[in-house]
Amino acid sequence: HLDGWQLTDATGRGFTIESSLVVPAGGLAVLAASDVASINGNLPSVDLAYDYDHFILSSTDDDQLVLWMGDEVIDEVAYSNLPPWPSAPGRSTFLRWTTPDADANDLAESWCLTSAEVAFEYGGEGWGNHGTPGTPNPAGDEDEDGDGLSVCDGDCNDSEAGIGPGALEVCG
Repeated sequence: HLDGWQLTDATGRGFTIESSLVVPAGGLAVLAASDVASINGNLPSVDLAYDYDHFILSSTDDDQLVLWMGDEVIDEVAYSNLPPWPSAPGRSTFLRWTTPDADANDLAESWCLTSAEVAFEYGGEGWGNHGTPGTPNPAGDEDEDGDGLSVCDGDCNDSEAGIGPGALEVCG
C-alpha cells in the first residue's frame, strides 16, 4: 500500500501518491507522467499517472530518485547518463537480479541496459522504446544465446549468438 509515499528528484521536486496503490509482495507497478499512450512513450498500461510538470527523471544529465515515507528516506539512487552508467537512446535501464538491495542499487555496475531485441520493444514497431514496463526485468547476467556475453555485458540481442558486440555484419 503506497498511499502517502513520495518520489522526488535531485531538485526536491516530486509528488505524493495520494491514492490507494497496492503492490503485492513480488508485484509490480508502472508509474508514468500520463496514462495517455501518445504522451507516455506508448506504455501498454499505467497503474498511476503523476503530475509531469513537477517531476521529471532526466536521462540527459545527472539525477537522483528518492523514495520517501513521511520524513523517512526509504531508498535513493543517484545516476547519470555518462559512463560508467549504462545509457542509450530509447532503452531503459534495469537493476540486476543479483543486486536487489538498497546499497547495491547505488552502484552503476548494478544496472544494465534493456536489450534492443524486438521482444523488449513496447508500443509497437517504430516507437524505439525498449524496456519491460509492467513485467519482470530480464535476468541480465545470464547468457541466453551462448556467445559468452549477457545483456549486462552489452549483448544487444541475447537470443541470437551471431548478433552482439564485435559480431561481423552479414549483408544479405
